[in-house]
Amino acid sequence: MANMSYCRFENTLRDLQDCVWALEEGELENGGTEMDAAIKMLDVCREYLDLENKIDNIIEEDEDGESVFFTKNYGKI
Repeated sequence: MANMSYCRFENTLRDLQDCVWALEEGELENGGTEMDAAIKMLDVCREYLDLENKIDNIIEEDEDGESVFFTKNYGKI
């Protein structure tokens, strides 16, 4: 099922944390579609990490020291 745009990062974070837990617990078996997906997930995670600068630019602070992301979405406090 696809994520709704307003909560895709929240949902994906929970799912990714679940995958990390499963790997730590040894639940991934060698071979099969889950292994293929785990390998592809590594590639996508690397792509995401390459976007760190873009994320930093979104959350950078304005001249008042407030998060630009926060003020853009929620207004000044």
